[in-house]
Order: sequence, then C-alpha cells, then structure tokens
Amino acid sequence: MASQSTEKNSMRTKFIAFRTASETAAEAERAEQFLKAAQFWRKAYQLAPSTQDEDWCFARADRCFKAAIDTGAIKVRKSRQLDFKDFLEKGNE
Repeated sequence: MASQSTEKNSMRTKFIAFRTASETAAEAERAEQFLKAAQFWRKAYQLAPSTQDEDWCFARADRCFKAAIDTGAIKVRKSRQLDFKDFLEKGNE
C-alpha cells in the first residue's frame, strides 16, 4: 500500500514538473525567446506523461530550435537536423 502511494506521488510530481516546463516554454515562445522555449520544450518532452504530449513537445522544441537558429541565438554546427538531434539527446545548445 505504501509503495502505491509513493508511486502516485512520484507520478504527480512528474506531471507537475511537465506542466511547469510546458507552461514556461509556451510563455518564452510567445515572448520570442526561442532558445529558452526550446530548452523548456525539451524538458517537457522528457517528462511528457503520454505519447501525444511527447509528440507536441517534440514539435514545439523543433520549431523553437529552428527559430533560435534563424534569430542567431543558436549557431548551426553540423546541420539543423543533426544539431536538433544532439540538442534533444544531450542537451547541447
């Protein structure tokens, strides 16, 4: 019984972290702070409670990452696709 309660609290904590990250990402995106938005969308992607949320966060992170390149906040190292893959996997900016 105690392990179920601990698991529920862990899931709740993860969902709150997901919601906070996605709300912060959306605010940064609206403010056109694309690097910050991409970073928080990446975090939300990692915490996403469902495949649908993962897909949405991935798409938003990709869009913000590309916008950050276009605005000069991120410099292209290899290619947009490879840099984004590195960004998602390793957290490189």
